[in-house]
Amino acid sequence: MSEAKERRDYIAELRKQFWDYRQDKFANRDYYFEDRPLGDPVVFRSQYRDYNLAIPASVSDADRQRVINLLPIAKRHTHFGSLQSSQALVQSVFGTLKVLKKLAWLSDVAAEDGTPAFLQDASSARCVIEKDITTLGELKGHKTQVDFCIENDNYRVAVECKLTEPDFGTCSRPKLNPTDPRYESQFCDGTYTIQRGRSAKCSLTEVGILYWKYTDQLFGWSPLAEHRPCPLNETYQLVRNVLAACVQDGGILDVERGHALILYDERNPTMKNGGVGDQQWHSAKKSLKSSGVLRRLSWQNLLAQAPNHAEMNALKSELAAKYGL
Repeated sequence: MSEAKERRDYIAELRKQFWDYRQDKFANRDYYFEDRPLGDPVVFRSQYRDYNLAIPASVSDADRQRVINLLPIAKRHTHFGSLQSSQALVQSVFGTLKVLKKLAWLSDVAAEDGTPAFLQDASSARCVIEKDITTLGELKGHKTQVDFCIENDNYRVAVECKLTEPDFGTCSRPKLNPTDPRYESQFCDGTYTIQRGRSAKCSLTEVGILYWKYTDQLFGWSPLAEHRPCPLNETYQLVRNVLAACVQDGGILDVERGHALILYDERNPTMKNGGVGDQQWHSAKKSLKSSGVLRRLSWQNLLAQAPNHAEMNALKSELAAKYGL
């Protein structure tokens, strides 16, 4: 079976799960949802999008509101109202853990390679959903945002969370449309070479973005050499995740003080062995000089490591009902 066919089947099955969840949990409240035919995405109307958070019914009203308030409405993604929203899943899981003061559980979670997935002591950690990264020279409105960041004074874990996404994000410059006002100055043909009269080999470097400042130390990709194709193109989002974790205030890269963690749905064909996302992962992982700065874990494996107590069981039950996790 082709990956495209497998992906269509995966999305169809997951949407069926969402329709069943809607009918069970929100019976007689069809007005909460956009009018869409059976089999389409299930999407909350804008005024009801708080209900897209899978917060257990056992959580008090006050704590439920605290979970909701952890992410300002202005930072919600365009499709936050869709039950396919990975951002809503992130807030549901980590927001609930934070409000219920259960972050310490993350200290014991292992990534796929057996290393700690999160902090070794998460009990008193600081955590932010959609954390803005300000150390990479990115333009206003286009800064790297970490889906979930958990850190203390000595270590940061930048967590990138996926659900139904078809791949990891790639560089936007080769995809610029000729109608885009940036096209003439920033379009790239996918190679790391001088193009279109620029002085830098990367159009991102040309506008002051610092990714290539760190590529040699992290990946052995020299900014002085030409690269055909550009190794940053297909690994773009994964590289940004590692930089978000390891570039400290003041612009110092320290691979001993952070790592990026990828959370993914093991049912998603793109993340299975040989899938597009899996290939991107391995491309970035094998290039790293310090492989420990990039780790991954499935949502299913994360929840399988959860302790057996009432609050965690309630959260797992809610996630199972909504997502089939």
